[in-house]
Amino acid sequence: MTLDELVTFIGRPAVLPTITFAVGGVFGFLATRFTMSASERNVHKQTLYENSNSHAREKEKKYLEYVNALALYCNKTDPASLVDFQSVATTGELYFNELKIIASAILDGRIDPASARDSFIPDIVEALQKNIPQHYETLKKIADRIRAPYDGKFRRSNYESLFGAAEKYASSAALPPQIAAETEDSAN
Repeated sequence: MTLDELVTFIGRPAVLPTITFAVGGVFGFLATRFTMSASERNVHKQTLYENSNSHAREKEKKYLEYVNALALYCNKTDPASLVDFQSVATTGELYFNELKIIASAILDGRIDPASARDSFIPDIVEALQKNIPQHYETLKKIADRIRAPYDGKFRRSNYESLFGAAEKYASSAALPPQIAAETEDSAN
């Protein structure tokens, strides 16, 4: 088809409006799919805020259960028992699993960015720097006291989502030391 034939074809009464309608419809559809209206943005922000609040409440609940289990063990006057070990181990794992869920939600963009930055990321960094390593040390001490075998270790592979969120959103000065976790992974 030559250029003159193409111009003649497009100049027909029904062709130009059809092309305009088709192109406009496609672009209009794409524009509505890739942009949100003000009300859709507000609903999205509210959903992120509600997700943040829900995770914050669940994190706080799991943290308090963990701290209570540690306090019960520390304040105990009787010898350590398997029940103590299981209580500390279980509540600790539940708390750290909630942090993993939160880290995954942060990485997926399902949590309010301000909550992630101001509340969750500092908690995640603290867990990686201090809480998780101490958790394994505490479990080892309890196991030694009850003469039970225990070889649990802080392995990066078990907390990859926490490391991912910390590396992506925490300042490099606040990042947890990774040598201990990575060294134990390479030893296995």
